[in-house]
Amino acid sequence: MLWVNLIMDTLASLALATEPPTEDLLNRKPQSKTEYIVSKLMWKHIFGQGFLQIVLIFTIMYAGEWFLPEYGDKSNENIMVNPENEDMVRSGRLYRIDGSEDYYEYQKDPDIGASRHFTYIFNIFVML
Repeated sequence: MLWVNLIMDTLASLALATEPPTEDLLNRKPQSKTEYIVSKLMWKHIFGQGFLQIVLIFTIMYAGEWFLPEYGDKSNENIMVNPENEDMVRSGRLYRIDGSEDYYEYQKDPDIGASRHFTYIFNIFVML
């Protein structure tokens, strides 16, 4: 996880630092003290992207086991298949919405490990 942050921060700093210096930068008027660093358009984009991410992550979290495919050898005991549909990923939630156990009994099994459901969620979060 740390390396992902390191790469993202490095690429962002390179993008900001690679703008060549020009005389126009020296001739530009200073910004006003009352001017905001984050504009209204930037706020709109921040909230829009945040809303998109929340909707997408929650949809995948609570309905992903019905449409996310499960790849690999289904006969392998370490791959947990969805009991309702063997072609879809097994839910990685510890408990169901009604409070009953879902993946809780498998989470501490060293042979099985984490569900691929949460791997999907993590990768989609990073890509966004």
